[in-house]
Amino acid sequence: MRILRLFFPVIILLGSDVASHAQSASDKFRKLAEDAYEDVLRLSPERATMVGRHEYSDRWSDYSTDGLRERKETFRRWMKRKRALLGSGSAGG
Repeated sequence: MRILRLFFPVIILLGSDVASHAQSASDKFRKLAEDAYEDVLRLSPERATMVGRHEYSDRWSDYSTDGLRERKETFRRWMKRKRALLGSGSAGG
């Protein structure tokens, strides 16, 4: 349940348009979702610890200007990959 709670924003962000696409896109989407989940854990080490992932336990979330810039760039990368996965003609992408 904790993993679902942590992963839910990523699913909402990335998954809304993907359900209508062919099965061949599912592997690419799965990879995108896995990468996004890893980014969430990396950028929110406290959450990673809560779900039992301790490779980030030596750090804290970075809310400095640089840290927030990194979050923004990470989000942009997710969205760019989502758009590439869905194709340029996708509505809502």
